[in-house]
Amino acid sequence: MTLTQSKKAYLKILVLILALLVTDYVSATDILYEPFHINSLFTAVFCPVLIIWGFSVKSRIIMPQVRNCLFGIAVSLLMLFVIRTCRYDFFHGVPELDHILWYMYYIPFVTVPALSFHAAVRTGSDPESKAPAYIPVIWSIAVILMAAFLTNDLHKKLLIIESDTSYTHGLPYFLYIIYSGVLTLASLVILFRKCRISLCRKHTYIPVSLCMIAVVMLAIYLALGGSPTLFGHRLYFLQEVYSLLFIGFWEGCIIIGLLPSNTHYRELFGISHTDAELISSDKSSQYDSVKMSGSKPDDDLIRKEYAINGGVVRWTEDIGT
Repeated sequence: MTLTQSKKAYLKILVLILALLVTDYVSATDILYEPFHINSLFTAVFCPVLIIWGFSVKSRIIMPQVRNCLFGIAVSLLMLFVIRTCRYDFFHGVPELDHILWYMYYIPFVTVPALSFHAAVRTGSDPESKAPAYIPVIWSIAVILMAAFLTNDLHKKLLIIESDTSYTHGLPYFLYIIYSGVLTLASLVILFRKCRISLCRKHTYIPVSLCMIAVVMLAIYLALGGSPTLFGHRLYFLQEVYSLLFIGFWEGCIIIGLLPSNTHYRELFGISHTDAELISSDKSSQYDSVKMSGSKPDDDLIRKEYAINGGVVRWTEDIGT
């Protein structure tokens, strides 16, 4: 992606973040709740954004393991908002379901850092190579933590419930905080280092700044002990910031080209000196190089093709040289 294209994509993401924050603020007021009884406008808007981003990752990212991890992040974040909506909008006041949803709520906070760390480690590595030996250990800890949260009513070690309105955290809860924090920080450090040694290092400010926006919002949230307010209405919750942190950073890495993706074919074919052409399944030419458009098979040139998902790619080889 060229510098101009990177800047345009970067500005689009900034506009999207601003639009989501405005939507979140509006949903916290009575503007829509009083006439329409809409109190989860942000969730209704952000869930489709997560779905679209998840499927766009599936279609754009080339490396299978990284692609699957990023899709898993999208699914986990979507699960976070669905659980929040179910707990506070659909099953509010039902103690049995409230506890189950409360414990399920922590699952995305375990899986997202693990998926992000896994994707960061695999970024730029050989797709055929095996994952490092510590990756299974990371996932084993994640499974143990998720099982511990879901069975909290049995052992009462992570969340110690004192009454219907008060609870404290046990020592294992702080181990979970350390686990999630270390994996998230490690993911960012690994990708920052890979940005510095790659050809896209000049654009590193894009994922860094998108990450810092979420970090500043998170710092404000933690410093205030909850959501900041404006004119008496909250600005955002933890889930929103958490989602923007991971999506913003990973999308920034995609924009600058740190993650190989199958976008910008037109520019690739436009500058290519190879006789190549991309043809869709309906036999229409989608992209071709300048050299391909003017070349014709002869005794020294032969055409070859290779089937890909949705069509074929054809190219010319010179057998006379």
